[in-house]
Amino acid sequence: MKIKYLCFVLLLTWVAGACSKDDDNDGFRDDGRFSKRKVSRIYVSEGEEKGFNLIFEYNGRGEIARITESWVDKDSTVYEFTFTDDAVCMTKVYNYPGRRGSSFTMIRPLNEQLYVARCTTGVHSYDAEGHLLTTGRDTLKWEAGNLVEGNEKSDIEYLEYKYTDVENKSNIDFSMAMFYHYYRPDWYDDYLDALGYYGKTNRNLLASTRYCTYTYKYDKKGYVIAFTEKPTSKNIDFNEPTTYKVEYYD
Repeated sequence: MKIKYLCFVLLLTWVAGACSKDDDNDGFRDDGRFSKRKVSRIYVSEGEEKGFNLIFEYNGRGEIARITESWVDKDSTVYEFTFTDDAVCMTKVYNYPGRRGSSFTMIRPLNEQLYVARCTTGVHSYDAEGHLLTTGRDTLKWEAGNLVEGNEKSDIEYLEYKYTDVENKSNIDFSMAMFYHYYRPDWYDDYLDALGYYGKTNRNLLASTRYCTYTYKYDKKGYVIAFTEKPTSKNIDFNEPTTYKVEYYD
């Protein structure tokens, strides 16, 4: 009798544990994006945009929860993210450039890999490894885990990129987040591409585009702690280098 009772208790414990685990995960998948070392802040230390700050906050599962853009002489732009049942990403935006003093909400469905399935540029397709291949506007080409060519149908020129041999160990793709004239999959830039919500980010750090070259500084563990963007002769928008510094939560 005691043996039957013990088996019954163990069965109840297993069922309760399984249900609890399912409730906690809620279909959530972590393919490595949410467990990487997390950037807390990127800011301009030297250059025309000196005083610019980009602050990242995350939820308990490691997903992005809030991003704040701040300047010395402007109101901050704030992005607040909500992931509904891991099927929809809702972004509440306050003081977006060109729409100061107002707010709006962007709603984007996610696929099974938690990548954006559709946005302002149309329906997205991904390869088996999770790289973004096409949108309703663009066709992309990847080599060795890095985006090397982006054909924007709204632009007659190709966007071509070269990379270093150094792997990016951070949770944010700095080229997608910060760099001049780098490919953006959505008309609205809320940094979700740099955080891996538009497919896998670049494996390596960006070395150059036709408009800029990039150099990096690292800590003892190989994480980027600073990078400098230097314009080439083809860049008609600015001619002074910009240096960014990077801080982490741990």
